[in-house]
Amino acid sequence: MTRLRLAAFLLLPLATAAQGPLATADTSMSRLSAASSPEGAPEADLIVRALERTDVFPGVEEVYASRDHAPIWTAPGDARLLLARFEDARFDGLTAADLDLERLRALGASGDAADRALRDVLLTDAVLRLADVLLGRRVDPEQIHEGHWFLTREAQRRRATPAATRFREPLASDEPARAVLAALDALQPRHAEYHALRQRLREALAVDLSVVQPASARLPDSAAVYPEVPLQRPDAAKIALLRLNLERWRWLPDDFGDAHVLVNVPATTLWLRETSGDGGAPEAVLTMDATIGQPAPAWQTPVLSDPIRTVSFFPTWTPTITIQRREIIPEARLDGGQSLYERGFTVSRGGRTMDPRDVDWERARAGQYRITQRGGPLGELGRVKFVMPNPHWILIHDTNTPEEFDADERALSHGCVRAADPGALADAILTRTNGWADGRASGLIEGAPRTQGVRLRERFPVHIVYFTAWPGEDGTLETFEDVYGRDAELAAALGLELPARGEIASAP
Repeated sequence: MTRLRLAAFLLLPLATAAQGPLATADTSMSRLSAASSPEGAPEADLIVRALERTDVFPGVEEVYASRDHAPIWTAPGDARLLLARFEDARFDGLTAADLDLERLRALGASGDAADRALRDVLLTDAVLRLADVLLGRRVDPEQIHEGHWFLTREAQRRRATPAATRFREPLASDEPARAVLAALDALQPRHAEYHALRQRLREALAVDLSVVQPASARLPDSAAVYPEVPLQRPDAAKIALLRLNLERWRWLPDDFGDAHVLVNVPATTLWLRETSGDGGAPEAVLTMDATIGQPAPAWQTPVLSDPIRTVSFFPTWTPTITIQRREIIPEARLDGGQSLYERGFTVSRGGRTMDPRDVDWERARAGQYRITQRGGPLGELGRVKFVMPNPHWILIHDTNTPEEFDADERALSHGCVRAADPGALADAILTRTNGWADGRASGLIEGAPRTQGVRLRERFPVHIVYFTAWPGEDGTLETFEDVYGRDAELAAALGLELPARGEIASAP
């Protein structure tokens, strides 16, 4: 019965601000009348009682205390404007239960003063809950994806400010409904992909109830309830996937940079994108395949944003202690270091460099030696790497095994991103940052091996993201394998059921 009630909400037509006359000059007069009427004190008492009998969102009590418990939503049309936005929040991935919409609708039909006070409190509560969601504060990705998701400083600052603090001024405005709606709109991610996914969710929810329930089980037309999507519905998997990926967009910085590299891990795809300068959505200048970290937790490619500062040609490679322990030393023990020698590795300790064949690998421990591979065609990092200083040792680089890009499964690296066309990427970046002629960087890559680093005059942003649903062209939806199981982790944190995907239609 709960699912059935929740399915009617998703199918109701979107309320709009055009459904009735808007309060204009009468708004201020109504508020002045309410504040100065002899009933002002009783209204405050009713607000206090409503707060006492309701489990409200953090900050709601402080909002009312700061105004001596006077009601907020007293002008004609306030509630209608807010409810229209709350209904629209289903396309941001929320459900009716998230904002207590069923109770708000029921209270709207009551003429009881206590119910009006309770509705006032619940409207404020829903405002702060929705704001909290749009701020990306509903769950903490750094906790649910521990060690594999790193927020930018901008995102951390945004999340650090509670919704009640951020909405203090809009709620105290002479026209709080309009001020709050403007503030909520400002919180939505500006990325075109977010709004495209939002549209895909709108389309997925726009189905007739008859495809979900038999006629005998349908609700009467007058039922003012907003149900969730029953899991037997064909679009249930798509809807769940859209909700999860909309949530992820709210954790990212709003500004990716005019020109930037974007890597979507599940898609194993790298783009160099650039805006046209007219404020439009960025367009892909380059698109190429990529390989990503292996599914084992130690090797997963994390979500992060860091700028490229240096492009290094024919780079040396110094394996981390973890790679030494798991791969380098076990390999050396098999043949006494012969394969390391053939692949251009040197070993040093205390300032003394030695041939890897002269090391007692049976007694060697990870971290005991500095192990380095010289740059060249056999180098593990290939012919070029793009250095993004970060504590996680994540780079973008070439590979000495280009055939890996033909594989169906491309989760192959130790966490770094390998680019299928690093020469084109180096050209695109260095022409933009250092004024190089097009083809100069790729010419170095194709030339004789010589290790050299080029410092960028301008840092070049890189954003490594994790989306299992992506808006395709012409209204389609691209979906990708959840290679690291992060959909299930996020669904559990949000309390969402995650039905099996099956075949998710690409068309709306």
